[in-house]
Amino acid sequence: MPTIDPDFWIRPEILRATHSWIDAALLEDRAKDDITSRVLLGSDSRLATATVTAGEDGVLCGADPAIEVFRRLDPAVEVSVTHGDGARVSKGEIVLELIGSAVPLLAAERTALNILGHLSGIATTTRRWVDLAGSTQVLDTRKTFPGVRVFQRRAVAAGGGVNHRFDLAEFPLVKENHRFLFGSGGAEEVPEIIDRLRAEARGAPIEIEVEDEASFRMAVEAGADRILIDNQSPAEIARWIASAEASGFDVDRAGLEASGGITGETVAEYAASGVGRVSIGALTHTVRAFDVSLHVKWR
Repeated sequence: MPTIDPDFWIRPEILRATHSWIDAALLEDRAKDDITSRVLLGSDSRLATATVTAGEDGVLCGADPAIEVFRRLDPAVEVSVTHGDGARVSKGEIVLELIGSAVPLLAAERTALNILGHLSGIATTTRRWVDLAGSTQVLDTRKTFPGVRVFQRRAVAAGGGVNHRFDLAEFPLVKENHRFLFGSGGAEEVPEIIDRLRAEARGAPIEIEVEDEASFRMAVEAGADRILIDNQSPAEIARWIASAEASGFDVDRAGLEASGGITGETVAEYAASGVGRVSIGALTHTVRAFDVSLHVKWR
């Protein structure tokens, strides 16, 4: 299982991004103007305890920004229980416990749980699909929600997944539209595409998307570092690989990537097709939030 950066949440650029994300969310919720809590509880000076509990088994991610939400409204809040990114939890387990003033605890509740539930949902789904894929790597994609990609990618890593390229500048990935705008989109143009990119990529890997067997063979022969096989069945991918190898091609299976509509129901089949990687947009764009709830009581 890949290791995750233990210092992620304290890196300066991540701290800035986290604070901006939280500030925007709290402003959207008008958390400092919580009329219900202020009117009913604002005059009570007692401390309260807030307990966040898992409503299902899963993998956590996002306790750090969730805690920061509470701290933005009450800098004196104390944290007595927490779990790090990647921790497995069971239904009913306390995953976070805080002590502080009741009004800011309640005002921060929804924003904190939204963040924790969303990121833990990604981590939990990723872990489930990683387990199904066995030794084949499970990668995310750039199908992330704008502005929070870095956090969603963190959640994928917390679940044992591997992050694909973060942005368009990291390395070249030739998609179908690039090929058709470059020429006719035919297999015969693949070597020229790879040669042009190799001259400018300065050592970065060259990846090319293929949707037909002729282009696949041409990409193997031209020495593409990674070949993204898009929208093909596991059986078809296995046939392409076996046929190329039988013809004497040196196929680097670790550099083969399957993509296109892969889900938890099919990830094991794709992993068994012979590819070293599967990339799945659903890890970030349609994942269900993890079930977490908060209960507050007077201390």
